[in-house]
Amino acid sequence: EERAKQHTALHEELQRRSAMHDARHQELQDLVARGHAARAQHDAPRAPPADAVSEERAERIRHDSLVERVDSLQRTVNIFDSVIRKEIDERTNEYTRIWDAIDNHTHDLSAQVITERFLPSDGPCARREGPQWSVPAPGPWRPSMEPSAPMPSSPLR
Repeated sequence: EERAKQHTALHEELQRRSAMHDARHQELQDLVARGHAARAQHDAPRAPPADAVSEERAERIRHDSLVERVDSLQRTVNIFDSVIRKEIDERTNEYTRIWDAIDNHTHDLSAQVITERFLPSDGPCARREGPQWSVPAPGPWRPSMEPSAPMPSSPLR
């Protein structure tokens, strides 16, 4: 009977340890399975989420639209710049022509008369009784025609 008791106690202890061993074995298998799943997930190529892709496309479209608008504005600025430069050149030439006309139109008696030897010997200008050509003396002061200087108002407008 003593022996039967020891045998029963030993058998119960063996079953308890076997159950504990099976539980630990199951825990280890679960850990190994989670480790394999994590490694597979880590090694797999990652595709960005659909929301991130659509957000990136929308951002690219906004960027392209902004670049097109900036390019269009740059072209417009270049066109206006060329128009303004042309207008400045035309006005500068016109003001120079006006000032040359004012400088050449003089009532000053100190103007030098060009002698007849400078006139052509034949043709319509060969008449000796025609008007004499004159070169004015140094004229009055003229304002600068530099584009940075303020332009005088035109007397012709």
